[in-house]
Amino acid sequence: SEFKGLKIGGTFTMYISMQDVKTFYGKIKDKVEIIKNIHKTFYGADEFVIKDLNGYIIYFAEAQNG
Repeated sequence: SEFKGLKIGGTFTMYISMQDVKTFYGKIKDKVEIIKNIHKTFYGADEFVIKDLNGYIIYFAEAQNG
């Protein structure tokens, strides 16, 4: 798993649903620590995961219609 070996510092998860997640990913991918690259989830959303400077894991996703 992408999370194996990460130090656990708490139990807070942030999930941000947004529009145009692929463009946002392209703008930040070289500036942050990517935990999981952009991918299509089993429920059809485009999603990626980062670790911020404080160690928080943040999910960004865009639901797909249809």
